[in-house]
Amino acid sequence: MKLLLMLFATALAAGAHANVVTPMEFSTQQTILTSGADITSCGIRFVGTKVTRDDKHVDLVDGSIMFNEKFVYLVKAGHFRTEVSTRKQRPKAGDVAWIKIGKSANIVPKSPLIQGETEGYKLFMADLDPGTLALEGIYAKDRLWVAFRDSKQLVAVYSGALKIDEETMDQFAACMSGLTDRLDREMKSEPEGAKKP
Repeated sequence: MKLLLMLFATALAAGAHANVVTPMEFSTQQTILTSGADITSCGIRFVGTKVTRDDKHVDLVDGSIMFNEKFVYLVKAGHFRTEVSTRKQRPKAGDVAWIKIGKSANIVPKSPLIQGETEGYKLFMADLDPGTLALEGIYAKDRLWVAFRDSKQLVAVYSGALKIDEETMDQFAACMSGLTDRLDREMKSEPEGAKKP
């Protein structure tokens, strides 16, 4: 028993900088990017809020994951704090580090973070495999995790269920069907020597 207590105490000391996961419920919207008449990206935007314990602030997480015609996933996210009394909102410290949906591995940047058009948001490209598992998690309305970090360590982790109504799911499915059908047609129309191995 003493050994177990010592190991537990050691684990607590080693994890002194571990982050508590903040629960949130995420509402969703379908997102789409186009070029002319062609769909180039399909995705889901997620927005979660949490009132702080002192009831003086509201924390907000706003982000999205999109499948792009270049066969990569695009992730965008930011987290913010609003002061209830003044309704002033400011970005919180830390940039998006990874997201995870359902059974997917952590979706991490495969390239440097890109500053978003709006202050507080950062974007990155992610590999296909974890992104595809995340896509399956979206269809399953699974749990989402979003993590933010500064230059040294994680500073915040948020997690909660994705609330996706049938209309949003139908829109997302239709967008993905239109995009993948176009990509399939284009691949079949390429000269044999030009096709990717």
